[in-house]
Amino acid sequence: MAKTKEIKTVCLFGEPVVQKPKEDFVDMKPSKSTVWDYVNMMFSNPKEFDKILNYEKGSNFFMLQRTFAIKYPLQAAALNLNGINHGEVVNYWAQSIGPLYSKSPSWIYQAFKEVKAKKQVERAKINNIPEEVILKWCQLNYSSKREFNEILEYCGQEFLKELKVLEEIM
Repeated sequence: MAKTKEIKTVCLFGEPVVQKPKEDFVDMKPSKSTVWDYVNMMFSNPKEFDKILNYEKGSNFFMLQRTFAIKYPLQAAALNLNGINHGEVVNYWAQSIGPLYSKSPSWIYQAFKEVKAKKQVERAKINNIPEEVILKWCQLNYSSKREFNEILEYCGQEFLKELKVLEEIM
């Protein structure tokens, strides 16, 4: 029989709690589950979610915080503190938001799709710029293609307008 370690954790509010892992549990390695598996389990199967150790829940803290900050930014900001127990924060999200939805809410996945679609539209606009215009702009401004891409990323539409003017001149 392997030795089991006592794990000391700090509650969200209050005194430290000592968790004794199950007898057959030896290593504190997270499972191969993804963040989205935890999100689905949080909403569709809360009893199974409660059985997961806080260590495993805490390993997905960062992505879960970012995900829930889309819809609940104030709560996410309040829970984003150094030294806070990540597993308990994930439990808070499960207990406060879990009962509101019977399955994973659509806004979780929809927000990521919108960002991806926006980037694809911008890439399509960039692809419409002829290579000669890009090279001419780089020559006129003594810039490399890398600097061109950086300016395009930061300035966006204003820079595209300037390039259209240059294209008309050429």
